Amino acid sequence: MRWWVLYARSRRLGVTVAAMAGSAVALLVLGHAHAVPVGTTLSVTVASAGLVGADAALDRVASIRWPPRRAAHLIGIAVLTGLASLPSAVPPGAVVRDALGQAGLAGVGVTLFGESFGWCLPFAALVVTYLPGLAWIPAATWLAQPAGSTPALVAAIAFGVTGLLSYSAIGCRRV
Repeated sequence: MRWWVLYARSRRLGVTVAAMAGSAVALLVLGHAHAVPVGTTLSVTVASAGLVGADAALDRVASIRWPPRRAAHLIGIAVLTGLASLPSAVPPGAVVRDALGQAGLAGVGVTLFGESFGWCLPFAALVVTYLPGLAWIPAATWLAQPAGSTPALVAAIAFGVTGLLSYSAIGCRRV
């Protein structure tokens, strides 16, 4: 068996891709602008469970370089999330921004809280986006901002880069 097959199994790639396909179908059915933040959040929260293997101790003692693999895994989540959300009616710029930011938040979440609670930060970003009274703060409601919003783009890039660097360098928190 090839190493990439074992890696895909240990990271639950089949379940992740199935959930992302389900969110893509939900986006097509719902078809409105609020479906994209919900769809990207659903995809990323399901995928965050695969950011650590079945045995975290085994991952730590493996004789391979994990930072490039971790970075590729998080970038892959962002790309698959973006691809799953592209069939929606929302401009592609907003879809890419949301996927990048949510994947970064999942990376930070797994680094800070471990596998069990890696979904918390992407979900918190979705909740904050729809809290009443915060619509006037574009950086706080970045998931629902239009495609040309500079504060939303800056927030998403900051989350994406922070998540990529922290997860790549540190990995999943020991629980």
